[in-house]
Amino acid sequence: MVSGRVGIGAWAMLSLALLLFLPGRARAAGVEHAKPKPADLINTAKKTSNPMQDRSQAIASLSAMSTAQEVRDFRVVEALLEIAQNKKDDIFVRIATIEGLGILQYSLFQTDDYAKNRYIEPFSAIIKDKTEDELIRQSIATTFQKTLKASGLKDKEAFDTLSKIAEDKTEALLVRIACIDFMGAFGSDKGIGVLAGILSQIELDKQVRESVVRAMATLLTSIDDAKDFNFPTINKIKEIVTDKNMAIEIRASALTALARLKSLGAKGVDESVMEVIKQVLKTENDSVMVIAAIDALGIVGDENALDDLKKAYGDFFDAKKPDRPADVKIRVAVMKVLGNMLAQQNQKSAPNAASIKKCVELLTKGIDIQAKPAEVGDVTSAAIYSLRYLYPKKAPFQAVQKDVIDKLILIIKPTVNTSREFDEAVIDTLKAITRQPFGKDPARWDKWYDETYGIKVKP
Repeated sequence: MVSGRVGIGAWAMLSLALLLFLPGRARAAGVEHAKPKPADLINTAKKTSNPMQDRSQAIASLSAMSTAQEVRDFRVVEALLEIAQNKKDDIFVRIATIEGLGILQYSLFQTDDYAKNRYIEPFSAIIKDKTEDELIRQSIATTFQKTLKASGLKDKEAFDTLSKIAEDKTEALLVRIACIDFMGAFGSDKGIGVLAGILSQIELDKQVRESVVRAMATLLTSIDDAKDFNFPTINKIKEIVTDKNMAIEIRASALTALARLKSLGAKGVDESVMEVIKQVLKTENDSVMVIAAIDALGIVGDENALDDLKKAYGDFFDAKKPDRPADVKIRVAVMKVLGNMLAQQNQKSAPNAASIKKCVELLTKGIDIQAKPAEVGDVTSAAIYSLRYLYPKKAPFQAVQKDVIDKLILIIKPTVNTSREFDEAVIDTLKAITRQPFGKDPARWDKWYDETYGIKVKP
C-alpha cells in the first residue's frame, strides 16, 4: 500500500506533467518561440514605454529583414525614420534606427535607393542641428559614409552639408572627425579642397589633423585629379611624415598621400617629395614606415628608385635569421612593388630595358631555391607572382625571360626541390610568360626550354 506522502507526491508530478502537455500549453510554448512578425516588431520599436533594450532589439530585427518587398509592404523604413526624427526619444534607440536604415539601404536597396531617398534629407537636417546630441549626429555621418555615392544628386547636397561641418572649428570634435572620415570615403574631387583647407587651419587639433591625413590617403586612391593642392599643404603633409611624435600609422598614411599626389602630378609637388620618401626608406627602422615608403615608390613608379629598393631588400635580409617577421614583411613588400613596376613598364610605349632588368635581378633572388640561405616562403611566393608581369611579347621583357624560366622550372623539379609548396604558383607564372600548357610536367618544360633556348635547364 502506498503511503499518503508518496501518493501526494505522485499526484503532484502527474498534475505537472498534464499541465506541461496540455494542448493549450503546447500552443503557448510554440507562440513564445515563433519569429515575431514585422508589424509586431514595429509596434515594439515605436512604443516608448517598452524597455530600451527591447526596442533596440526589435529595430535590429527589422534591420536584418532580407526581403525588399516585405520591407516596403510593412513600411519599415518609414517607421524607423519616424523614430529617428523624434528628438524627444531615447538617443540610443534613435541611433539604432539610423544605423538600421543604413543597413537596409546597403543590403537591400542599392539598386533603387529606396531607403536612402527617404532618409537623406531628414538626416541632413538632423546633422546640421547643433542642438542634437553629438552621438546622433556622428551616427548619421557614419551611415552617410557607408551609403552615399559621389554620383548621386542628393548625395552631393549632403556632401556640401558635411563639408561645412568638417571645416567648422567650433564643431564638436566627435562630429567633425566623423564628417572628415566621410570626406575620405565619399570619393569626390571636391573633398580634396575641403581636406586641404582644413589642414591649413591655424592651431589645428591633433586628432583632426590625423583624421584629415587618413581621409586624404583614402580619397587619393579613388580620384584622378588633385588640382586643389598647393605648396603649403604639401609641406604640412611632409612635416607629418617626418614628425616622430606622430603615430606611425598617421605618418604612413601621409607618406601614401604624398606618393599619390606625386603620381597625379598635383600642383605643389616637386622632387623634394621623392627625397622625403627615399629618406624614410633609408633611415627608418619601423617596418610600418619602411613598407609605407616601399609602397609609395611603387605608387610613383620611379625607375630611379630601383637601387633604393635593392638596398632596402639587402638591409632587411639577415642571413643568420632570414625569417625575422618584420624583415619578411618588408622583403615581401619589395617583391610586390617590383611586380607593379614591371606592369607600369608594360604601359609605356618604350619600356626601359635597364629598369626591367633591375626588377628581374632582384625578383630572381626571391625564387633562387639553391641560394644559401634560400628565401622564406612568403617572399618567394610574392616574387613568383610578380614575375608573371614579364609576359609582354616585347623585346625588353623577352631579353630577361630565359633565366627566370630556368629558375622557375627548377622549383617544380622533384629532384631539385622536394617541396611542392610553390608548384601551382610557378605553373601559373610559367604559363603567363611562355603561353605553354605543360602544367606540372618538368620533362615537357625541359624539352620546350631546350627547343626554345638551346640550353639545358641546370639540374
